[in-house]
Amino acid sequence: MRAIWYETTGPAREVLRFGELERPPPGPGEVRVRVAVSGVNPSDTKRRAGWIGLSMRHSRIVPHSDGAGTIRAKAAVAREGGARYVIDCRREDVASRILELTEGEGVDRVVEVDLAANLDTDVAVLRPNGAIASYSSTSGPELRLDYYPLAFKDVRIHFVQGYLLPAPARRAAVRDLTTWLAAGQLEVRIAKAFPLAETASAHELLESGRAGGKVLVEI
Repeated sequence: MRAIWYETTGPAREVLRFGELERPPPGPGEVRVRVAVSGVNPSDTKRRAGWIGLSMRHSRIVPHSDGAGTIRAKAAVAREGGARYVIDCRREDVASRILELTEGEGVDRVVEVDLAANLDTDVAVLRPNGAIASYSSTSGPELRLDYYPLAFKDVRIHFVQGYLLPAPARRAAVRDLTTWLAAGQLEVRIAKAFPLAETASAHELLESGRAGGKVLVEI
């Protein structure tokens, strides 16, 4: 990543360095931000100059205490996990973007995590005879079904409850996942592991939506 940093205090033109630094991965509870602008504050220049004996807290300092940009962590995680395309649902029209990527054809299947919130979008992007596999409806338990848009595409909605999977299907899933892991074809991203006594913190991290991977409790 492009960056400005200093490794000793002094006049700006003598100590500030511009170049490429390794991009650090976000830690637990953190996100990666693509910074667009960074404000220069008086406190930043005083620290860089070593004003009244201010010392460096680290061996390398990337200056400026505020900035503005775009959070990139979830998109990066998706790409690292093998996603070919990533759509920012807060900034982009999801249905239009999916139809653009598929040249107007749409998709055969949607794996849904919030059916109540996304049903209209799902129907808009599905091809005829397409299917929605939904395992949650986080925003609300009640669904409004607009009959004809679903009927004219012959859409199937499959409600998935992992705890109720038939035993043969569960065994097949475990077998496949184990095979892929052993072959290095599947990587499980671990956000953070907590000791048993801090299980409450593990729950809070998962509920925050910032985990970016599996949250574990070590026993």
